[in-house]
Amino acid sequence: MQRRSRNKGLTLTELLVVLAIVGLLGLITVPSFVRFYLDSTDRVRLSAKDLMQIIQTARMYAITYRVNTAVVYSLETSSVETNVVSPTGVLDLGIKSNFNAIKTAAVMYEISSKNNELFYGIKKRLGIPESIQWESFFVPVEPTRLEIGSSHEFHSGIMMCRYEEVDFSGKLVPMLYGVSEVNSSNIMGLSLIRVPLLYLEGKTHAEEKYEDLISRDELDNYTLWYAHVFAPSGRLLVNGPVRERYTFALVDVSYKEPLLVQMNGSYGEDPHLVSHKKVIFELYRSTGVVKVLR
Repeated sequence: MQRRSRNKGLTLTELLVVLAIVGLLGLITVPSFVRFYLDSTDRVRLSAKDLMQIIQTARMYAITYRVNTAVVYSLETSSVETNVVSPTGVLDLGIKSNFNAIKTAAVMYEISSKNNELFYGIKKRLGIPESIQWESFFVPVEPTRLEIGSSHEFHSGIMMCRYEEVDFSGKLVPMLYGVSEVNSSNIMGLSLIRVPLLYLEGKTHAEEKYEDLISRDELDNYTLWYAHVFAPSGRLLVNGPVRERYTFALVDVSYKEPLLVQMNGSYGEDPHLVSHKKVIFELYRSTGVVKVLR
């Protein structure tokens, strides 16, 4: 008597269902992997992630330790081929040698005669002469208190500045504003704070250095820094006109491509205008919350 085999294969319908499920999973997972790869290699997004983390860290430090805490920025002057706005507010295209943008960020907290009984001893240790009547200044947070460290430099070619799309000859042109130009500190929510010459701490000639800067009227050039300052409540402290939210951008000025503009009913490249990879942030004054706009 012949036995019938019990091994059964897939029917065509079952096979099609399995293939459909595999294809659907591929449509879901492949874009995620591609997005993960692009985000992990894109210098702008990597710097944006770091900047957001350091801003959030400064805010949480202010809330936790009940002290004004700042993300202190350093400026770099560079020659950049881009669309920029000159100090007079005139649209300028091409090479501009005096474009000021932010390259590094560091977390610092404020010490003053009101919140630190050792304040005047710290001033003396830093070599600040008695003739300088500072009642407060900012010093770096100890790296051991921060998971990400107290200082960070953006990736090569990445700069933080004010970004705005301007209507230029009937087309929207992405324009970059230097940090010290066209009142951008108020628009970006930046404050000017005092940071002593920390590299002189404990040096015997520190007081002489300060007095020399005072005699040449250059003390502010070395001790005034741009910063986002957070209060113990977590809100953003600002100098100048108050806004509810402030915008700024991280821009890859090393990456540029001709801007597509509409000409005679069709789109073409304008050789005089360029665009960059960028990430735009919004920082809310009342809460101190930072968000990526786009």
